[in-house]
Amino acid sequence: MSQESAEAQGVGREQSPELQYRKLLDERKAALSKMVSLDNLNSNIRLVLFLMVFGLGLGFVYSEVVPGLMVVVGALVFLCFVFIHNRVIRVRRYLESSCEYFQRALDRLSGDWVGRGDTGAEFGEGSHLYVADLDICGEGSAFELISQAQTEIGRKTIADWLLNPGSLSEAKIRQARIRDLEREVELRESLVASHGDRREKIRPAGLKQWVEQSAELEAGRDSAVFVGLLGLSLAGVIAWAVTDWGVVVFLGALIAQGITRMIYKKRVMQVLSAVSGAHVELEQMARILTLFEEAKFPADGAMTRWRAGLDVEGESISTRIRGLSKLVHRADAMKNQLFMLVGFYFGWDHLAAVRVESWRMKEQPHLPNWLATLGEFEALISFSCYAFEHPENYYPEFETRPGVLKIDDMRHPLLGTKVAVGNDIELGSQMPLLLISGSNMSGKSTLLRGVGLNVVLAMCGVPVCAKKMRLSAFKVGATLSIHDSLMSGESRFYAEISRIQGLVEVSRSEHTLLFLIDEILHGTNSFDRRKGARAILESMLNDGSVGFVTTHDLALAQMADDWPDRATNMHLSDRLDGQALVFDYRLKPGVVQQSNAIELMRSVGLPV
Repeated sequence: MSQESAEAQGVGREQSPELQYRKLLDERKAALSKMVSLDNLNSNIRLVLFLMVFGLGLGFVYSEVVPGLMVVVGALVFLCFVFIHNRVIRVRRYLESSCEYFQRALDRLSGDWVGRGDTGAEFGEGSHLYVADLDICGEGSAFELISQAQTEIGRKTIADWLLNPGSLSEAKIRQARIRDLEREVELRESLVASHGDRREKIRPAGLKQWVEQSAELEAGRDSAVFVGLLGLSLAGVIAWAVTDWGVVVFLGALIAQGITRMIYKKRVMQVLSAVSGAHVELEQMARILTLFEEAKFPADGAMTRWRAGLDVEGESISTRIRGLSKLVHRADAMKNQLFMLVGFYFGWDHLAAVRVESWRMKEQPHLPNWLATLGEFEALISFSCYAFEHPENYYPEFETRPGVLKIDDMRHPLLGTKVAVGNDIELGSQMPLLLISGSNMSGKSTLLRGVGLNVVLAMCGVPVCAKKMRLSAFKVGATLSIHDSLMSGESRFYAEISRIQGLVEVSRSEHTLLFLIDEILHGTNSFDRRKGARAILESMLNDGSVGFVTTHDLALAQMADDWPDRATNMHLSDRLDGQALVFDYRLKPGVVQQSNAIELMRSVGLPV
């Protein structure tokens, strides 16, 4: 690979990811140490100031020695110091989160990440053509390795990209944006560290449903009613304070507010209930979008072009979202029991509701796109971190011709460079099927999982675990983790043929299928297995699909002899070194020539 090509692939860094992480971690630890000392000092000063103000207050109450002005000044000094100290506390918490962030990053680089991150297990539920087969979700999955999302919509976007790869054009766009983000280490730090360990559940479905509803309140008419009542309520308070008959005006305003509340109760509740308590979520959403808006990207880069098209009427998304957050926060003031009576008299919730409704109707066309932007940004941040931490990986090249898959030195993305063994893979219209035979534990399933996961990552725009890769757009389908189900009454064989039927349906669609079939139809007898496998594979190949089939049944390998222009045999083998079986996990031409089943049975003590 040339120097220019290396730099284009993102491997021409001055420092390795590990060195950069360690440098930044040391810097944050040093800053944290100073901030901890400052926090402790400020805590002591804060306590002394409180005691002094308390003493001045006692002196003012019980003697004439201490003037009231001194107490007021002392209290103001104390409050100012509290404000300063709170800023110190926020910085300390940020630095603590930063240290945790970089330590987790170093753990990922060392391979010590399984069980320590967000597994996204809920996204792996139900029937899917490859989610369980390729370890997409769950503990030790691609989702756990990649996801750094701080919101629910970010998590769902990552899962959607992994489970439903987009078109070739979408993959190219994602790849370009990930390239722009790859080296933005401190941007990723800010996204995670400024939020700490909390993960806000921004409810995209709920917000979309809310914004698409028809109007409950009219900004003109209903706003005029509420503002008029506010004026009447203020007049009642003033009249009561300065006139003898003002109580009449006060009571009249109270009755008017009560009647209005009865008339508008249902509509006001419908407006406020959808966003009640959501100001923290909305503020988090605005904060993440602010990071996106203020980040420095290449002037002509994909991220800059994307960001330039998001502003509405010259105003940023974050500003508009933060506006709604403030409105919701004000509406939630009615939940405060001390404020509730005052809020009732002045119609606080009614005024808040009409302003929220006004915001909703104004931003109705834009909110779904803003939510999608938030999710996509968090997904890109997560995938760019994976790209940064794997500089040896390769940004794949995309092929417009269907059914092309060529990978040099392909390795499994979840195994790590120290463990994974590379293999060359090539499929296309000239050779769409690889029949892979091999002994037990030789790595057939792992090979298929590695191919499938790399293809999925490629369609997400992520650099793949290979020296080079070129591929067309694929829909992936696999039968690597098929099990029987006691609850549904399905046998393993029935579950397998149901999954294969799903693959056949994809092959007949407009999409090009990449199938990964492990031990095809091994749950039935040899005759039915050979007849069924031949018919199924022929059907999918005729539809333009390409893929892999592993088998222990060497008779199936004869299909390559019958289809010399469509299939070829490859194998994985082992050798006996003394009493130990040794596996090299290297893909070799031809059919495997030996079996290790007897040796494995003997190794566990079976009398064979």
